[in-house]
This record gives sequence, structure tokens and C-alpha cells, in this order.
Amino acid sequence: MLLRLPDPAARFAVLVLALSLAVTLSFFSVRNARAAIEAGLGTRAGYEAAARLEPTNPENWYLLGRYWSTRSTIPTLPAPSSTFDTPSP
Repeated sequence: MLLRLPDPAARFAVLVLALSLAVTLSFFSVRNARAAIEAGLGTRAGYEAAARLEPTNPENWYLLGRYWSTRSTIPTLPAPSSTFDTPSP
């Protein structure tokens, strides 16, 4: 199928439209691939980078949340019974 346009301005407009579409698709595909690679690392920095690159992808947020829930850096607290002991009379 050939696109026959009568004037050079229309042909130039089609060329500009095609190039801008190609650049846009390339940008988003590279960003998505990079986010997938970062998430595949399995590290906190990788999950954070993936969530930053693709903030609308819920899988990246799920992986980041699962990382924080399973690898918590919060120190363990003493048991409540030892904390709230009342002095004996």
C-alpha cells in the first residue's frame, strides 16, 4: 500500500508523525524493559528503581511492599509482660 500525497508538506507531516511515534514507542518500551530488569534483581534498590520507572505497574509496588514486609529492619521489641511488670509489694 502506497500513500500518495500530492504536496511535499503533507509527505513531510506524515514523516514527522511517523518518526515521533517511533521515538515515543521506543522510549516507553526501553523504560518498561529497564524496570523489568531492575525488578528482576530482587534487591531493595532494584524494586525502588522499578517502581520509580513504572509507577503505574502494580506488580512493582507489590514486590517492593513484599520486600519491606519480609525483610523488616525494625528491631524486635521486648515482650509486653516484661515491659509492664508491676513491682511486687
